[in-house]
Amino acid sequence: MEGIFNSGLGLAVFLLGMGAPQEPQQQVDEVQQEAPDPGSAAPLSTTPSPNGSFTPSLRAMPSTASRDVPNDVSARLAQSGRAAWDAFQCAGFAAAMHDKEAFDGVFAHGFSSAHRFLNALQRDRVKRVHFEREIPSPMRASLEGPSPDFVAGRVYQTALESAVYAVETGAATLNRDPKFEPGSDGYRALRNDVASSLFESSGCHDLPDQP
Repeated sequence: MEGIFNSGLGLAVFLLGMGAPQEPQQQVDEVQQEAPDPGSAAPLSTTPSPNGSFTPSLRAMPSTASRDVPNDVSARLAQSGRAAWDAFQCAGFAAAMHDKEAFDGVFAHGFSSAHRFLNALQRDRVKRVHFEREIPSPMRASLEGPSPDFVAGRVYQTALESAVYAVETGAATLNRDPKFEPGSDGYRALRNDVASSLFESSGCHDLPDQP
């Protein structure tokens, strides 16, 4: 698990070192379905790739199994997907704060929540109505890959880019005069203050204690 934390933190530090990324586009959910059941799931299904392996891919489809899932169960599992996204964004804020302890806590919560959600998605336990209500469009666009770990990594990177953009945008707004040159100690301190504020306002301190 330590290796996972280190690689996740390494990516965060790399992105922060690049400066402000391009604005994350609000990706439109391209998962459309001709289905009679509006409450069906958008499962992570397995489809064969050209080399013969199986690659999970997100596609919406009618599902008898999802109709049998109690609404409260489906909603709770979809919320675990949203929890993963929120925690991974918090990891980005923690990285900008250079707080490894905070990073480890929220990253671990995001990683476990992502796996809980992906497992439910694969087992067709999330109804489409809850999926669309809880899962942000950028996260939906990241739900494809050869393994749950890979998909969780894609979700983390997408959420991280969103967090880094928020930090850099906030710092640039406060530094409009400009007071500090980008890359200077003063600018880094300003960016740290923005990240700390976002970490607090997003409720990131409470995430590691949540189930």
